[in-house]
Amino acid sequence: MWGGIQGKDLYANKVLLKWDRWQENVWKQKFLRRECKDVTFIDALNFLKNKMRGFTHNTLIRTSCVKDWDPPHGLHIGEDHHLFLHVIKKGYKWAVYNRPVCFHYAFLSLSETLSRAAYTTREVKRIVKCGYIEPKNLWMNPSIQTYFRILLISFGKALLASIYEKDPRILMYKLCEHGPPLLVHLATP
Repeated sequence: MWGGIQGKDLYANKVLLKWDRWQENVWKQKFLRRECKDVTFIDALNFLKNKMRGFTHNTLIRTSCVKDWDPPHGLHIGEDHHLFLHVIKKGYKWAVYNRPVCFHYAFLSLSETLSRAAYTTREVKRIVKCGYIEPKNLWMNPSIQTYFRILLISFGKALLASIYEKDPRILMYKLCEHGPPLLVHLATP
C-alpha cells in the first residue's frame, strides 16, 4: 500500500535550472548512458540501498500512516526525512516522481547557498548526536570521507557543467553547496 507520493522540484534560479537540465540531459544520458526512470519506488527493504532523502514539498501522504507520527522536538532540518522513515518503517511504500512538477524558491544567491549548506551540515551532525535519526537511516553518511567524495564528485560535475553551459556560476554554486559543509564538519568537534 502507498504511504506517500513525492514530486520533484526545480530551483527557480536560472543557474541551478541550467545545472538540473545538464544533470538530466547530459550527465545521466551522455556520460552515464542511462535514462532517468519516471518513478522510483522506496520501501523498507530497498531504502538502505537507494539512500534517498524523503521530502514533503509537493508530496501526497496517506493520513492514516502518519496519525501516530511524533517528531522529535528540536528537529529543524530533516523532519521531512524523519516522516518519510516513519512511513516506510510502518510497511508502506513511497513513490518518487522523478520529473519536475513545481518550482522551489530557494538558493536564489551564492550567499544563500553558502549559509544554507553550513546550517544543514551542523544540523545533520546534531541529528546524529541527539539520536533523532540513526546514522544508517540518514540520506547521507556524515563522515569526513563522504564529504571529500561528495566534494570531488560535485566539483568535477560542476566544472563540466560550467564548461558545457558556458556559465562559471554553476561551479560556484556547487562549491558553495558542498564546500562549506566540509569546513564546518572539520571545525566542529
